[in-house]
Amino acid sequence: DTSFLRLDDERLQKLTNEVANLKRVTLKTEDVVNAVLFLTSEEGRSVSGHSILIDGGLVL
Repeated sequence: DTSFLRLDDERLQKLTNEVANLKRVTLKTEDVVNAVLFLTSEEGRSVSGHSILIDGGLVL
């Protein structure tokens, strides 16, 4: 049993923020807009049935 599995919301958010800061992840509205523009463009025509995670590489 690991303590990580017992993290409350506040501690989990703090841990997530610390990891994001280590990776220098700063997401902007434009990051989501660019993904939407791609998916609605001709180049994105063959993408379907996927969840797109926009997190700056935080989760790999």
